[in-house]
Amino acid sequence: MDIEKIREIVLDILSDELEKEMVKIVSKHGDVPDEEFDTEALQKGMEIEKEHTNSDVLAKAIAKDHLFENPDYYEEYDKGSHLHRD
Repeated sequence: MDIEKIREIVLDILSDELEKEMVKIVSKHGDVPDEEFDTEALQKGMEIEKEHTNSDVLAKAIAKDHLFENPDYYEEYDKGSHLHRD
């Protein structure tokens, strides 16, 4: 195995571990199993949260936090509720 392949593998591992640590920092409910959430709502939430991050893992964790607090969060988001915050 050449040095570039080893470098790529190490960077992938570090990136995965960093994402896991970031989820622990930014999310209270990121470790809740996906099955505990409505599949469509979670998918929609991930798409919306991807506007703020390139990480699927972080987007899912943020979506789970919103859905844990309010299962209708992204339905309300579509209606513009996010625009009326103080």
